[in-house]
Amino acid sequence: MARVNVVLTQPGKSVWHFEHPWSHSLYSCCTDMKECCYAFFCPCCFECEIFKRAGEEMWTCMCPGARYALRSKIRTAFRIEGNLVHDCCATTFCGCCASIQIKRELHHQGL
Repeated sequence: MARVNVVLTQPGKSVWHFEHPWSHSLYSCCTDMKECCYAFFCPCCFECEIFKRAGEEMWTCMCPGARYALRSKIRTAFRIEGNLVHDCCATTFCGCCASIQIKRELHHQGL
């Protein structure tokens, strides 16, 4: 007898619907001054660590747009609300805060 796999989807749910907020807001980056200073004064070391924790080559952080790509990857993987425009603006204009937010999200997710 042939086996048939049936895929069911919930009506009204879009695959693009993201249901979770970030665990920490973008502008809560200064709540831990030690982490904030580390990210601000040694951004290369800080970002190498978060890229490695996210399963990427730690030298990827040297590539243009890498922080933007990582933020989008994390947001999509954990179904966090937002879009590519928000990711681009956060990483371009608030890079240090965005890096800290990514690190905190990885910690919140157990990575």
